[in-house]
Amino acid sequence: MHRKRSQIAVLDSSGEVQVNRNVRNGTGPVLSVIGDLPSGTPVAFEVSAGWGWLVELLDDYGFQPHLVHPLACKAIASARLKNDKADAAILAQLLRTVARNRIHAVLADYGQDRPAGVWSGPGPDWLGALELPGASRAVVDDCLALIEAVEAPVARLDAQIRARGTDDPQVAVLTALPGVDTLTALMILAEVGDVTRFPSARKLASWAGLTPTVRNCDRTVGHGHI
Repeated sequence: MHRKRSQIAVLDSSGEVQVNRNVRNGTGPVLSVIGDLPSGTPVAFEVSAGWGWLVELLDDYGFQPHLVHPLACKAIASARLKNDKADAAILAQLLRTVARNRIHAVLADYGQDRPAGVWSGPGPDWLGALELPGASRAVVDDCLALIEAVEAPVARLDAQIRARGTDDPQVAVLTALPGVDTLTALMILAEVGDVTRFPSARKLASWAGLTPTVRNCDRTVGHGHI
């Protein structure tokens, strides 16, 4: 176990990244990176095999552990668009998503639902007034507090990122595609670099790993993984 590594990221209350490191597993290496941070600091880390010991370690030393999707942490660690604003925006959004998912899990446990949604219109007031058992009510309230804490950094960082892409014609082209926002467009541009290095769109798609292999044999067609 101790020869494996974990991706650990720490976001402060202003939305800035304090720590974003790939750390060798073990009490000593982890504490050497985050041991000086104040008690109660949220620590996001990649979910991987054998992560239970890390949750216990963070709990024992007074930190707030937050498990995130491995691909999200990997995107932060490997992105060529490396700056605190992009990292902080991703981490803040991840923490907000984790908190919202936890609230939805509590609501599902008690068969509670609001067809019009929980996060818009009167949804937050409905959620705040919802009667739940003590422990579950505390979980929901804690998650709401976390969501409120990251809303301001998310809004500020989103505004800065939008401003970064306002005058870039390449961003304008990419954001015209469904599901592509300014942050995604900037990350695509950072990863691809000079697009003219690819002789065709097919070559670009193949480089990005988006072109599955196809094997034909008479009337049988087999498609490989993307």
